Amino acid sequence: MKRLSRNFSLLLLLAVFALPLATVGCAEDRGYGYRYYDSANNRYYDPYYNDYHYWTPDERGYYNRYYVENHRQYRDLQRLNRDQQKQYWHWRHEQAEHAEHHRDHDRH
Repeated sequence: MKRLSRNFSLLLLLAVFALPLATVGCAEDRGYGYRYYDSANNRYYDPYYNDYHYWTPDERGYYNRYYVENHRQYRDLQRLNRDQQKQYWHWRHEQAEHAEHHRDHDRH
């Protein structure tokens, strides 16, 4: 009986250490960064607005303008932390809404 208890304890201890290693790939990351860059399609996923932004020359132009307007030192989008990327995507969506408003206004 003592040997069974010892084996069970050893097995339990092994499971405690093995479980985190086995579930690492299952975690869902809701942050920004390289995890949301789809290199096959050259696009970024914005989890707060639930949309994609293709990294085209137009998008790079917006990104460069963001840095100039906000007096920031340029850094690649992938190198920004979550909060910094969130700030950019929020700014970017404001630009799109502003442009859409002006298009609608010009039609009338």
